[in-house]
Amino acid sequence: MDRPILIAMKGHPGTGKSTLAEAWVAQGDWTLVDKDDFKDVLLARRVADANELAYELLWYSTRALLDGGSSVVAVSPLSAERHYQAARSICERTGARLRVVECRLDEHHWRARNELPLDRAGDHRIRTWSSLTEYLRSTTGSWRGPLSDTERLIVDTATPLCDQIRRVTGFVSSQSEPDGSEAQSRGTRNTS
Repeated sequence: MDRPILIAMKGHPGTGKSTLAEAWVAQGDWTLVDKDDFKDVLLARRVADANELAYELLWYSTRALLDGGSSVVAVSPLSAERHYQAARSICERTGARLRVVECRLDEHHWRARNELPLDRAGDHRIRTWSSLTEYLRSTTGSWRGPLSDTERLIVDTATPLCDQIRRVTGFVSSQSEPDGSEAQSRGTRNTS
């Protein structure tokens, strides 16, 4: 049996992480876990430190699913090294393979996407470009980390969704040998 895979989505708010993750999960045997879903529930209950608790719930759920043999797509900004290390640690403990898919947009597309009204009532997501720029000023930026090309795929989410899916499919399938084991060299992509 193949080892399960954890795809950890990464990117700033409004860059298309959830859209890509939902499209990917709709294609096959993957389970989607989104930090923002936990955060919405916690905020509705006025729980203090909802964001950090949402991350804890994300990783707890992800580990349980991987332990059960499910492959998982975990959606979060993955903007701090500690969150990446949590994902890595879970994969080491469960024997799962970790792949990071980072969503990016140029400012023109990002601005246009963040000026559209969201259809999810009551959620906390950033809804305007001015709110997004304020958020970015208040944070230290997104953690880039020492991820190699074998660990991270950067996706321009302004491209058609079908092209994004093809890229993720190629990335995930190129990371394992036909027998399901990982390629020998972490720095070399399997091109067979």
